[in-house]
Amino acid sequence: MNYINSLTLWYISFVDSHLINNFMNFPISDKKIKIRVLLRFFWKNGLTLTTATREICKVEGKDVVSERTARRWFERFNHGDTNLVDKPRS
Repeated sequence: MNYINSLTLWYISFVDSHLINNFMNFPISDKKIKIRVLLRFFWKNGLTLTTATREICKVEGKDVVSERTARRWFERFNHGDTNLVDKPRS
């Protein structure tokens, strides 16, 4: 089943316009923001990280996100941190 449908695309375009404006001061690429938005969207909709990774790579390009990266973001979301900006390195 292809989960990237018109609702998903609407969500991405809506959030994209807000994220780009809000992340202008952060050193983060547009591509990373889009991937993180998709990961959060799929997490909120209850998809597994494997399915989310597969669906994102199907649309955005092979290996654009790894399961390891998706796991890290899903763990963050599960702990209540839905911020899409990288945490500062110590």
